[in-house]
Amino acid sequence: MSRKRRSIRSRAPRITHLYGRALKWTKVTSRARLTPETARELRSEGFTMALVRTGWRGTRRISLIRYVQSLGPAEGAPVLMRASGDIRRAAEPLKQVAEVAGVTLREP
Repeated sequence: MSRKRRSIRSRAPRITHLYGRALKWTKVTSRARLTPETARELRSEGFTMALVRTGWRGTRRISLIRYVQSLGPAEGAPVLMRASGDIRRAAEPLKQVAEVAGVTLREP
C-alpha cells in the first residue's frame, strides 16, 4: 500500500530549481520556500515552474501559473464573478479602473 501524499499547502516546500527566464532549469542558491507571496513574486519575475523538495529524496514540479491561480486573486486585484455561465468583472473595481483611465462605461 502506497503512502498518502501530503497536500502542498500543509508545509511550504523548499524550492531547489526554477524554470523560466532562460528557458532552462536554474538552481536556487537560497533556501527559499514556496509560499503564496514567493510564488506571486517569482511569477511576476517571469518564472513559470518550480522544482520543490517533497521529502528526503523526492521532488515535484509545480506550475507557478496554476499555483498562483489556485490561491485566488491577489490583494487589491479586481474580483471576478461568475454569473449565468460567463465571467464578468465586479462593478466597483471596474469603475475604479475606468475612472483612472478616463473612460466612460456603458450600462448593460
